[in-house]
Amino acid sequence: MVESWQQETRQRQLLMEEATQHMLEAAALKPGDCVLDIAAGTGNQSLLAARIVGPQGTVLTTDISEAMLKVAEMAAQ
Repeated sequence: MVESWQQETRQRQLLMEEATQHMLEAAALKPGDCVLDIAAGTGNQSLLAARIVGPQGTVLTTDISEAMLKVAEMAAQ
């Protein structure tokens, strides 16, 4: 299941990018903020949030699926 989810990452990003941007704008994130992403999946929105909060901020991702978090970790590196 994780492999197919990972293979469809780019398509999901294209479909959800605008909504994710609106969500992050509504959260009014700024450099240095701390973000908790619950049910992060493979971390697409976490990576976008990390770009906003920058190296002074933090993003903590959680998910019930350890395999999904491994994919998110690889993407973050």
